[in-house]
Amino acid sequence: MLAAIPDLQCRADQSPEALFLSGIRGSSTREPARRDQPAHQLVTMVWPKALQECLAEDERFHTTLTENLSLGGETWQLRLQEADIVHRMFGLLSHAANPRHIDLSDHPELIERITQLYNESQRQGRR
Repeated sequence: MLAAIPDLQCRADQSPEALFLSGIRGSSTREPARRDQPAHQLVTMVWPKALQECLAEDERFHTTLTENLSLGGETWQLRLQEADIVHRMFGLLSHAANPRHIDLSDHPELIERITQLYNESQRQGRR
């Protein structure tokens, strides 16, 4: 599972996209780099944490689903909530499907599964 990779945040922060954004942030300051500071301020990518939060929200949703239904929760509202979670999850998954955002070359089976999920979601969205 993607979120179970222990250095997910570090991998994302060292991705080509993060390095590119660090260069933009570093060049936006007018002060020249000093010897005791790096020329570019590293960027912390937000999508790994957002993905973990979204997965936790999905787990909470499914854990409380039976309780919400028994308390008279509206089915359409619950479906809408679940659709929102899934929509955000696939949006965040798109970062993992792009090698510009993370290097998963040491997890080829994960790359294949992420790519399948992403492609399936794109096909479903076009219908």
